[in-house]
Amino acid sequence: DLMKKMGEPWIFGIDMSEDARGNIESLLKESGLTLKDFVLFGEKNKTKKPFYAIAEAEKR
Repeated sequence: DLMKKMGEPWIFGIDMSEDARGNIESLLKESGLTLKDFVLFGEKNKTKKPFYAIAEAEKR
């Protein structure tokens, strides 16, 4: 399992197949946060999709 090898706890996931930024912004908004910076890892094409994102947020 990739997550175990990386040492990351698998608590939840965010759908990044279509609108990764929008889905992350929605989750942050529900938590009272605003997205300040966003970096997406991986590309979207016919056979691949993004696999990781780093988001910086601030409290509203």
